[in-house]
Amino acid sequence: MQRLEPTIRRLTATDTELWRTIRLAMRRDNPGWFDLPYEQIAAWPLEKFTEELLRGGDPVYAAIAGEDILASASLDYGKGARLAHTGYMWGVYVLPEHRRKGLARRLVQALIANARDAKIEYIHLDVATKSQDAYALYRSLGFQAYGIIPASYRFNGQDHDETKMMLRLTPV
Repeated sequence: MQRLEPTIRRLTATDTELWRTIRLAMRRDNPGWFDLPYEQIAAWPLEKFTEELLRGGDPVYAAIAGEDILASASLDYGKGARLAHTGYMWGVYVLPEHRRKGLARRLVQALIANARDAKIEYIHLDVATKSQDAYALYRSLGFQAYGIIPASYRFNGQDHDETKMMLRLTPV
């Protein structure tokens, strides 16, 4: 059997099933990241996932091989005049069996290209301080750390810090 090279592309409304699959995997594998439990999200009707995927026209990219979704990443464009020059990257996630193959890098690069096309000047993100691999990836792509949020979230009684990062897309 021939292995398919994953393609990186923007998800559309026809990809709702794929989006549901990866969003549930994110929640199952990382319950501390989210306010709503896996079981509650798993009970959502498919239409709710379509709404989430299409909200605001913000891009969601995925790595897809054949009919399987392997990874995804999202960028929320800043809303309103005050924030229109910014974007917030979130939900960069690769299924465990597909990690360390460059998929997260390719997804983040696709979001950066999308942000440039949309005239976004700054991309912000938060990364769990303990996620050293993710931090190293973002640094290698030009993101700069500019702060730590102590005890940003609590899971199973343990506090976790997050590092705030930013990528400037316009010349200084």
